[in-house]
Amino acid sequence: MTYITDANAFLISLMSFYRQKPSKEYIRALADSELWAIHYNDLNKLKAENEGFRTFYIGELENLVVAMDETRSNLITLTAEERYAFMMKEEPVLLQQTPLQYLASILGVTRRHLSRIRNNFS
Repeated sequence: MTYITDANAFLISLMSFYRQKPSKEYIRALADSELWAIHYNDLNKLKAENEGFRTFYIGELENLVVAMDETRSNLITLTAEERYAFMMKEEPVLLQQTPLQYLASILGVTRRHLSRIRNNFS
């Protein structure tokens, strides 16, 4: 697992969508969800014809790119303990709702190491 998000999120595999090739990632809903999908050509038409949607879309892409960059940077510069502390501060509800195996994967640690980290924060 690479990313997690909470309700009402915009989620896309950018590389797959824009290159029009199968994704190396998949999306797994951990709770009841509503999924909306749009064909590549329909999205391009919507962006060209609807300024409000285009503004929304650009804003969501910018948020997604910033989040991806922050995640990459955190994996490189922070220890696993610091990444966990960051999640506790920024996403406490999401942290509690995410099953341990996914949380460990996102933090780049084993489940056993995650248990040790969590014990240090108790």
